[in-house]
Amino acid sequence: MAQQQTMSQMNGGREGWTGLINSLIGLTSAATVFSIQQMQNAFTMLTDSRSGVNRIQHSIDSISHAMTSEVDPSMRSTAEQVNRTGSRVVNATADAMSGGNASQGGQETEDISGRKR
Repeated sequence: MAQQQTMSQMNGGREGWTGLINSLIGLTSAATVFSIQQMQNAFTMLTDSRSGVNRIQHSIDSISHAMTSEVDPSMRSTAEQVNRTGSRVVNATADAMSGGNASQGGQETEDISGRKR
């Protein structure tokens, strides 16, 4: 509730169409700054790939959490189930890749999966 009050104060405390337009401007500003930050993170990956990947992952996780918190409670379990299924597929793929070429592709697998062997 406190966050809603803060957002309302940020857009001038207006309601209705004016408040909606102010909120859209805030969203656009946040998306623009976020996009610039993600481009910086992408460039960081050229010099420090682990750090860049971790920063991008943190950003994406934060956005996912914020969006999921706004999902209607009746739909939240569906979103969580899709997330679990996706994670299982990614983990199974990474495991299969690491098992296929253990002597040659160990470092590549670690870079892709983010997990140490």
